[in-house]
Amino acid sequence: LGDVWLTLDVQHQWAGELTFKLVHPQGTVVRAMHRPGGENGYPLLPEPGTKCPCGTPANFKAKNLIHFRDGQMNPPAFEIGKGLAFDQDIPSGTFMPDTPFSDLKGKLAAGEWSVCVGDTSDGMTNMTNPGDLLGAKIEIVRVKF
Repeated sequence: LGDVWLTLDVQHQWAGELTFKLVHPQGTVVRAMHRPGGENGYPLLPEPGTKCPCGTPANFKAKNLIHFRDGQMNPPAFEIGKGLAFDQDIPSGTFMPDTPFSDLKGKLAAGEWSVCVGDTSDGMTNMTNPGDLLGAKIEIVRVKF
């Protein structure tokens, strides 16, 4: 296969808790995003009195699609929601995945692909809007010979 593009429709309060991974049918895992909105690709340090080193407190809103594609013109995924406040929604956008999807080049495209979503909220139970992966689209650009 050539390029791989991933588009997600997510609804979740506090996007900085989430991790998205794309799993190739042969088991290779590439990470699209991990706790975005921190500093220089790292989650923010825990707030005093908490255990969770999370990224942005902004929200993923349904239909604000998040696209992951390799390419230097796209900002890195760790910048998703950076600088937004708790009550703000992350706009649609295209970002470079944390792990380059080019790591999948040359593999066979056939088989069952998976998208894994992890919520690393450290057991918080006061969320009024638990996360939902509303949709995922994986586009595979085949290499032409």
